[in-house]
Amino acid sequence: VWLLDYRTGKLLATVINRPVGKILGWAEVDLVNEFGLAPKQNVHFLMTTGSISPGQAALYIAETTTGKFGIYTMGPREDAAQGLIIRRHDLVPFRQTPQAQ
Repeated sequence: VWLLDYRTGKLLATVINRPVGKILGWAEVDLVNEFGLAPKQNVHFLMTTGSISPGQAALYIAETTTGKFGIYTMGPREDAAQGLIIRRHDLVPFRQTPQAQ
């Protein structure tokens, strides 16, 4: 499950434990910092999911004000702690910025 919290500017992610039907906890990424947004800037995020390999889904996020596009996945934490982590695989511009003359 992916959730964009506009109030905090955070991307949240979780998975559901099927046998017990409970959420395993939330992982988060601060999209304000990720996309280089100014506080209270008017932003417009577009999100969709897709598959990048068998059993591995990805989230694709575009922010139309900055013209940036990011690719994220979630998985188990790499340290000994339980829970999830969101990994950013790439963050690139999808629109060329006007060149100074």
